[in-house]
Amino acid sequence: MNIRLLAFALAAVIFAGGAALLARNWIDAQRAALTASLPARAPERAARQVLVAARDVPTGHFLKRAHLRWQAWPDETIAESYIQEADNQSAPDDLVGAVVRSRIAAGEPVTLGRVVKPGERGFLAAVLAPGMRAISVQVDATTGTAGFIFPDDRIDLILSHGIKRGKGEAGQIRRASETVLRDLRVLAIDQNIDDRDGKPALGKTATLEVTPRQAELITVAAQIGKLTLALRSLASEADEAQAPRAGTVAWDSDVSRALTGGNGATHRVNLLRGDKADLMALGVTAAKVLR
Repeated sequence: MNIRLLAFALAAVIFAGGAALLARNWIDAQRAALTASLPARAPERAARQVLVAARDVPTGHFLKRAHLRWQAWPDETIAESYIQEADNQSAPDDLVGAVVRSRIAAGEPVTLGRVVKPGERGFLAAVLAPGMRAISVQVDATTGTAGFIFPDDRIDLILSHGIKRGKGEAGQIRRASETVLRDLRVLAIDQNIDDRDGKPALGKTATLEVTPRQAELITVAAQIGKLTLALRSLASEADEAQAPRAGTVAWDSDVSRALTGGNGATHRVNLLRGDKADLMALGVTAAKVLR
């Protein structure tokens, strides 16, 4: 190869490399100048945490801790009514036992305007389903199932009373009980509307959710005799097919044969046969059929 040509090629390579280096330095200088002219970038802030519903909560439902959670929320969409973790970290526990005024969908912010706390005006009205009423009945350790009935449980209402049969001194007091109403919702025991600690508590009154007609029936029943709450199972209606229906009656003679004289033949009826009338003694079972 010609020495002159080789030298020329080498010089070309050197010049090209120098040009590329100069170009790169110029570009870096221009980029640095452009970056310096831009305003300083504000440091990123952590997203704020807003209290939201962890699941759908219907109207009139008691809030529990499992219904609430914190969720990151963009600053530009945070309203003043939203509850923020930075301002109120105890908010979830403070709202346990409150009642939802209007349905809150899962992920929707929970605000104080959407709930009502115990003791606040309108609390009980918020608990009631549309068209329902609240009525209280007196209970004790026996009629209140030893304190094992809690708010939001379902109960049957049983009436026990005495009925006089016969006139004057010959009259006899018969004892009877009957299921007056079934499947009633318990709203509160005394003034407690939640079972936060889950411990049995003996109350003096139980507040029930009823229809207007049921409220009238309970008012009359309370004047007739003693009312007892019977706690219902969580099982389905199909599993309770054998449960007593409202209006069924249990008589004292169904409990004790001693009340029938021991031989079950104290019920007497007149049996007509043509033009003759015979007095016949019937057992308890037969007498029930003829009632």
